[in-house]
Amino acid sequence: EYACAGVFTIELALRLVAHGLGRLCGRSERAMFTLDVILVLISWIDIVMSMMYTMSHFGASASVGKIIKAVRVGRLMRMLRAVRFLSELRLMANMIFNSFRSLMWLFSILVFLAYSFALVLTQGATQVIRSPESDPTVAAGISRFYGSILLTMYSLFKCMTGGISWGEVSDTIQPAGEFYRLLVVLYVFINLFSVLNIVTGVFVDGAIELGKR
Repeated sequence: EYACAGVFTIELALRLVAHGLGRLCGRSERAMFTLDVILVLISWIDIVMSMMYTMSHFGASASVGKIIKAVRVGRLMRMLRAVRFLSELRLMANMIFNSFRSLMWLFSILVFLAYSFALVLTQGATQVIRSPESDPTVAAGISRFYGSILLTMYSLFKCMTGGISWGEVSDTIQPAGEFYRLLVVLYVFINLFSVLNIVTGVFVDGAIELGKR
């Protein structure tokens, strides 16, 4: 353990001297440099905690021992160091790391669209559910997918991701009016043929630009 920590520390120090902090903190090297720093810190924390555990009395040994077990879980991150020796795998890891910001924007857009459509669909479904003339079986079916705004958003998400057939969801809301049925179709059309295709293009373009660096 002491040897591994020493080797990692020396390697990190040599990289800092050879390349400089500015280059290592650059966009292309930032992820791997951060990983190396975390690994070195975990190694030394593990050593210090092990020494404390050895020198501690019985009253504090149990709590220190739990902390050591939690810190040693970080050793699993050492396997990620092999990424630096596999250029393709390293490129994929950097692509995933750099795509998080775009992923958050995608999440925001999908939530906004789902919420906007869910407001209208839930309003139409509520009119049918609360109507005394509605068939109880039909009302129960509508409540299954459109019982609340969150439930409607969840149903729309399943339509888009293949968790359920969008035809079943659109047919269920049909008793509320043909407008609401077409609204579900419009939601699926916008997401599948517009939003997701555009976002896929953004991700691919970002991956190509990253691969050229």
